[in-house]
Amino acid sequence: MSTRILTYQNASKSHPNIILAMTGYISCGNPTAAYVAIANLSALYAGCDTDLPNVKNLIQSIAKVASNFSVGLGMYESGSGMVEYNAEMTGRDTPGATAQYIAFHRDPRIANVYLVYYTMYNTFNLTENNHFAYVGLPSMYGPWYLLEYQAQNVSTAYRYQAILQIINQTRVSTFKKVG
Repeated sequence: MSTRILTYQNASKSHPNIILAMTGYISCGNPTAAYVAIANLSALYAGCDTDLPNVKNLIQSIAKVASNFSVGLGMYESGSGMVEYNAEMTGRDTPGATAQYIAFHRDPRIANVYLVYYTMYNTFNLTENNHFAYVGLPSMYGPWYLLEYQAQNVSTAYRYQAILQIINQTRVSTFKKVG
């Protein structure tokens, strides 16, 4: 599909700043809500370790298309994709699942998942990346945000910490210091 889009009326050559943008969510194996409701957090994190190589393979194949057309590669949305799909589709959550999704995202191990995930993005020279959302309370659909509220103590905002670390490792050195 990406090839078709980039070749349509020479879209890849239509502007000097064209990027091939995709979503980039880590779903940690996309476990069912019923499983999440009864699983321990360690089992859920094991799913992340299994899923990350799959995500890498997908990004690698899309990066190859972008390279073939000499366009940038970006994520128009990214972040954690392990959420309560039943609630999204029906408006009813699975008993016990929402609490587990929230606990999963509040666990300090999520920082390492994000570090591995976003470091992997950097290996493919992504030119743009937009984490899905910045601030918001968890809901029955699960937490999607880097912070749960604006004044949250960052010592408990593990995804936020990971994003800042990635920014500091990969982007800050490219900017000139002002002052």
